[in-house]
Parts: sequence; structure tokens; C-alpha cells
Amino acid sequence: MYAMGIIQLILLATCIAASPAADKSPRGRLAPIPSCGVSFTAYPTASTSGSVTCPSTVPTPSSNARLRIEGNDAEGTIFEDCIVAGPREVTTPSGGTHECDGTNNGAHLTPGTVPTAQLDAAAQLAGFSYDGTYTPAYEDYFITRIGASAQNGAQYWGVSVNGQLTPVGGCQFEVGNGDSTLFAFDAFNKVSYLKLTPEFAVAEAGSGTVTVTVTDSLTGGLEAGARVGDQYTGVNGDAAITVPNEPGCYKFKATRPGALRSNTFYLTVVEAF
Repeated sequence: MYAMGIIQLILLATCIAASPAADKSPRGRLAPIPSCGVSFTAYPTASTSGSVTCPSTVPTPSSNARLRIEGNDAEGTIFEDCIVAGPREVTTPSGGTHECDGTNNGAHLTPGTVPTAQLDAAAQLAGFSYDGTYTPAYEDYFITRIGASAQNGAQYWGVSVNGQLTPVGGCQFEVGNGDSTLFAFDAFNKVSYLKLTPEFAVAEAGSGTVTVTVTDSLTGGLEAGARVGDQYTGVNGDAAITVPNEPGCYKFKATRPGALRSNTFYLTVVEAF
């Protein structure tokens, strides 16, 4: 019995191994986000589910918040994690180097964390590149490429925070702890932005199903016909995912033709509680 408990703990630790997120201000500060959606201070004793959150133990004006970058269909999800970021200088091949801290174009009186600073921090952390032109009149960048996903005259990058497109550029709109930023390729041609809830769940191996719901983050409406794993959502937006028989970390995204793919749903399967 003791040996089996150790094995279970090792499996769980492997499933929720943390990945770091970095900031420029202060340089080198790291903040973990579990790869399976939630970290446990004690071994779970029952099934649970909820939203992925980021530790908020970073000094202002920096923040630790969710960032997701969805590229074109060939590239898929470029980044999805917590990221620590703060006011910083941003440099792009096409736009040069400029301050990007929320005070751009007089948007805010004091510096803070902005989406383009999050993008820059994630690029440094994960090793992908990006580009954008700079418009002095707005003191802001227009992002033209992230990774291999580049605008082409019909498809452009867009940015949203907490499910809504931002009314100003990525160096002007400030975000904070608890916010969720999304950079989406072909953002303005999507019929909906899929959102999966809950964002994580923990279940015993072979213990039936876990229900997830797909909505449109732009409108809040239920999304029927979205694919999650090998299931499709009904008119109520729900899909029932069969809990695998093998312990481990399982990840799902919702997709539907014409819609932006969803955030990840993390399913941690343990042998027994």
C-alpha cells in the first residue's frame, strides 16, 4: 500500500510538472504554472475542477497573468501559460525599439503591464520570434507576425483581454493579475472564439465521464457542434469526455470550422484518491 501511494504521487507530480515564466522587470523573476492546470499542496482526496490561476506574488507594476497565442492552422497554439511581465522596451525588426508600458499615447498616467509586453516576455522565454510595425502617432506596435504565422493581406493578428477585443493597441491597454490575454491570428474573420470550461479537472482512472462546456467568449453564447477530443457538443454546449483508464495528464481543445480554437482543458487522471 505504501509503495502504491508513492507511485501515485510520482505520477501526479509528473502530470503537473511546472514550467517557468519570466519577466524583464525585474529580470530573471520566475513564476510557475502547472502543465496540467493546477498544482496540489496535498494529494487530492476527491474529484475537483475549476479555473487555472496564476500566482500573484510579483511586485507592481509587473503582473503574472494568463497569455495564449493562437497561430494559423498549421502552427496551432504557439504559447499558453502564465507569464510574468511588466513595463519594458520592446524591439521588433520592422518597428525598432520603443517603450511599451501603458502610458503610450496617454492611455494611462502610470506604467503597467500591457499585452505586447506579455508577448515580448513570452517570446524571450519560449524562444519564438515576432514582428510588428510601429506607428508614432499612437506610440504603439501593430503586430504582423508571431512565430511562423504572418499577416497576408486578408488575415491579421488581433488581441483580446478577458474574451473581448481591446479598444486600443497592445502597448496602451493595461492588464493585471487574474486577467487573460489572447493574441489570435486571423482574428477578425472568426465566427466565434471558443472557450472551454472548466479549465481543469482531476478524476480517478476509468471513473466515467467529465463534462465540459464550450461557449463563445465574445458573446457568452453556447457553442453546438464543437469538437472536443472525439466528442461533439450538443445544443447546450456540453460534451462528455470519457476519463481514461491510465493515470496521466490529458489535454483537450475545442475546435469548429470557422471558429478560433479554444483554451486548453487539463484533465489530471490519478489511479485512486
